[in-house]
Amino acid sequence: MLFAVSTIVFVLAGLAVLEWGIPVEWWKPLAAGGAISSTVAIALFWNAFPALVPNKVGALAVNVIVLGNWINAWDWPTDGMLD
Repeated sequence: MLFAVSTIVFVLAGLAVLEWGIPVEWWKPLAAGGAISSTVAIALFWNAFPALVPNKVGALAVNVIVLGNWINAWDWPTDGMLD
């Protein structure tokens, strides 16, 4: 269920960036919510698929980047880029 929630929230964040039915201002909170739920899911089920460990490490790296953007450590893409 956590993986499904993460996927749905990340898709909603993408739709917000594209301004398809969701306000563009919502993309950062949605992306952060997806990253948080994805990180929790990976941490809880780390041993579920041992062959996918490299993919899990990559997913955690992407989650860190998304969360870093959410806390404004990096401001990319800028609001001007999204207009």
